[in-house]
Amino acid sequence: MSFHRSLTLWAATAALGSACADEPLVSFCTDDGSGFYIEDVSVLQSNLGWQGTADAVVLSYEDARLAEDDRSSWRVTGIDVLVMIPLSGFDTYRDDAVLEVQLFDGDDLNATTPYKRRQTLVARPLQWSTHTFDTPPEGAREVDGFGLPVQNFEVDYVRAWWHFDFSDVIPEEGLTSTDYAVGLYWPEGPAPLVGYSFYDRPCADNWTNYDEADPPYVGESTSGWSSNGARNLNNECNWPMVKVYTELRSACQK
Repeated sequence: MSFHRSLTLWAATAALGSACADEPLVSFCTDDGSGFYIEDVSVLQSNLGWQGTADAVVLSYEDARLAEDDRSSWRVTGIDVLVMIPLSGFDTYRDDAVLEVQLFDGDDLNATTPYKRRQTLVARPLQWSTHTFDTPPEGAREVDGFGLPVQNFEVDYVRAWWHFDFSDVIPEEGLTSTDYAVGLYWPEGPAPLVGYSFYDRPCADNWTNYDEADPPYVGESTSGWSSNGARNLNNECNWPMVKVYTELRSACQK
């Protein structure tokens, strides 16, 4: 579904050797839509919350109007993250888990400074539903991040989409690249559990940064962001469950 709102700009140009002349009014429209929806390509299989770790997926934005008119621009306006809490601990959750969502303008995460939005998870305002895994998800070992005992057998959770608004973070002029990356970073404090997809997504488009991981990552020695495609060339990676909302600004069609 798209929503249209128009902006009116007055443009004036100067012709060589003549006086300035006013051009006709130029109207611009913005279309709000969904740029990426993880549930269109995979299903929920597990969850994870790892303090100090950052995980990201590289995506692409496509719209023919960008190529047809160089005045057109686009940006990400919001990101939803599927957050989960063990059902046994939902009533006692302390509203203190913190997550940072990052948006990279380009596909090289080490060469781009991301836009960021950091929020504390306040559970009550969100719309929760229950979810039962067939087997304990890998993130179940992290439920102590919610002040609960470690319960590796936990299979019953509640889940909700948690919105991060980027409309006042990314400028209206838009992003410079049609390739972009959505990253999640678990800073200090309790790490909220984020839903993860089935292991069927391209590893080359899944990047991870273990520099601050606590407990430390046990694996290849890396520094900064690295693509998981270097370790696995197949479509065998799981991605964080996210929705991406976009805005296209282009000349209105008459």
